[in-house]
Amino acid sequence: MAEPRLRELQTLWFGSNETGLDNSSTLALVGRHSLSIYNWLQGYKTHGPTPRDGRHGEVAQAEAILHSRDYLNAAGNHETVLAGYRQIQLALGCFDIGHKAAQDPALRDLWLHADGAYAEHICTKGAVGQKAKWYSNASDVCGMDSTSKPAQWGTLDPYWNFSNPRTVDYWLNHTIEEVCTEHSGATTFYFDEVDSNWCGWWDGNHGNCSFALETQRAQMRSTYLMLTKMVTKLNDCGIVPVLATFGNFRASRAGLHGQDPCVLDEDELALEGLVWARFYEQWPDEFHMHHAGTTEPDRFAQIIANGVIEAQRGIPVVAHTGNYGLSPCEGDKKKFALSGTHDLFDLAAFYIAMSPTWVFGVSTGWIDSAYCWRQAYDIKCGEPLNNATRTGAYTFTRNFTGCDVFVDTNSSRPNATQRLYGEIRLK
Repeated sequence: MAEPRLRELQTLWFGSNETGLDNSSTLALVGRHSLSIYNWLQGYKTHGPTPRDGRHGEVAQAEAILHSRDYLNAAGNHETVLAGYRQIQLALGCFDIGHKAAQDPALRDLWLHADGAYAEHICTKGAVGQKAKWYSNASDVCGMDSTSKPAQWGTLDPYWNFSNPRTVDYWLNHTIEEVCTEHSGATTFYFDEVDSNWCGWWDGNHGNCSFALETQRAQMRSTYLMLTKMVTKLNDCGIVPVLATFGNFRASRAGLHGQDPCVLDEDELALEGLVWARFYEQWPDEFHMHHAGTTEPDRFAQIIANGVIEAQRGIPVVAHTGNYGLSPCEGDKKKFALSGTHDLFDLAAFYIAMSPTWVFGVSTGWIDSAYCWRQAYDIKCGEPLNNATRTGAYTFTRNFTGCDVFVDTNSSRPNATQRLYGEIRLK
């Protein structure tokens, strides 16, 4: 019997072609993965006459997904799931719906404004000539000064204020309705920055606005209430959203340092009975959701423990890694090690927590050239023989039909990397 074209490990591709549609070699790589997502950079260098007119991201993504689906169908691949991207926190300027709303003075109440005393101090960093022209004082609208992210497409991108019911209605009736209509053949869609990562909108990368702790938590609770409506609407039109949330279940912190006080627990996501998946950008680490005193062994152990809880609760997970170590590409002279290295630790931690609905991916970035078929993807551990066993505060084991897996986030072994150690022992 021929080997299945899609490998045993469910794998992630999360790329983009900044200048147009993918060629056949890239599409062939897209099709080797289980889940392939086109992100915010897709086509952004070719769409739009000028940066301030937006980048027509909705059109670019719909074209790319249709182009890929046609190629894969012709190749007999009906298994790879294709998905697009939308940003929840920002009205990202490369997408027309949010960009046009940001230019409309009648919609000024849709955006997040700075807390009173902070408005003048924090939100007036941009040169006056570069501020939005449609009202005389844009300084208290988070994201509307020239130093706010993202600068790549030259737009001023305000932050959605989901504590305002009108904002929730606008988001659902425009952005989410467009996703349901334009991507009627899709089964999955990715939504970025569900939470206030880095604890709020306080620096040059996150809108130049600062908030009291309770303001941040109240804003996040409003966003979580919106997510219930959003996921319900998406499920009703046949789409499973992948949510880039940074919270963790309370139980995952047992005996370990906690996370930042402005971050809501994953327990507060009111998504029971709905179908969704959780995204980890730096599996098994979410460093920007932990206070400076949290040690690396604690936070890595907490994320692994959180993944175990998610698997037990039937929550699908999309785990991306690449910050620390990179599994060699297929055909590289360097071979993938089965113990000690950072890239092995990432994969071993994935096997510790995973369920059949989990997906794993490695990359150096978010464009096509950052992706290859990794040697790690060809490891075949088979079926799990048991759930993860936590043998200590920092150690986990799990057995499969084809391998045994061990992870230690506080190892003193000489070949551990920054105290992180993993092994996959093939049988």
